[in-house]
Amino acid sequence: MNTDNVVMISGNMVRDAELVMDDRRVRFTIASNRSGYEKGSDNNAGFFNCEMWVTESDYSSVASARNVKSLFDEGKLVKGTRVRLVGSLKQDRVKSDEGNREYVKIEVDELSAFVANAGASATTAAPKATQSFDEPF
Repeated sequence: MNTDNVVMISGNMVRDAELVMDDRRVRFTIASNRSGYEKGSDNNAGFFNCEMWVTESDYSSVASARNVKSLFDEGKLVKGTRVRLVGSLKQDRVKSDEGNREYVKIEVDELSAFVANAGASATTAAPKATQSFDEPF
């Protein structure tokens, strides 16, 4: 059976993005409100940890890496910025003195940041490169 692991979500950045792994990845957290829940309830928002490649790699296209890096360098990936992303869920396991801990994060493939610049409503990072259907498999 073939399964898909695709996440599409929008929300606001909870804190400023940070570079990790020798400046090869950008890490950030977004908050996304759920619709249909009771107002004033503590269960209205979900918080999601996200990471995206910002340098050329086997997992990110050159265009995507350059665009996300420029968003970061221009200070547009900051707390409160509205973002929309497409990616996949990834489960990580961390060993500590207290035992094993597991958590889920979103590996981002496409990122759109909606910034409050006059004359520019959105800046988009290009999606990952895909194999052409003309090429043999």
